[in-house]
Amino acid sequence: MNRICIIKRLLRKFDEAESAIQRAAEGAKESFVNHGFYAWTLENLALLREAEGKSDDAERTYAQAVSEYERICGFPSYEAVEALYHQSGSLLRMGRIAPAEAAIRRAITVMDKIDKLSDYEKSDYLATLASVLESTGRHSEAAEMKTRANQLYEHAKKQSVDQN
Repeated sequence: MNRICIIKRLLRKFDEAESAIQRAAEGAKESFVNHGFYAWTLENLALLREAEGKSDDAERTYAQAVSEYERICGFPSYEAVEALYHQSGSLLRMGRIAPAEAAIRRAITVMDKIDKLSDYEKSDYLATLASVLESTGRHSEAAEMKTRANQLYEHAKKQSVDQN
């Protein structure tokens, strides 16, 4: 049902997406509330609300998803940090800059503590913060973050080449 929601959301068939996500949420909450599936469902619901232009609902639902990942997986955890990264992107797209910055900074503060997180992913986090900073006119800070993001990206790329 989650995947149906995603497809229907992308097709902008919001009524059909709503029906699918509500069924997914009910089932996930009933059977998988302690396995991360419910949190993932909440992320999909937040993305649907964003696409529908329901910014307040999207922001609230993403916060709930992050909270669920933290409850299930702890913090810091790969799942919670990825959810913060996704949340910050959603908030940035909706023009909610201050909460977007808070979410991505929270992810960045613990990213080096998570072994499972690749340098590619860390680079994405820093690039997201750079975008947030750009949107606030803090160009020198944004340039610094872009430089750090590019360094991590190049390091990850070099490691990939060396492994092959």
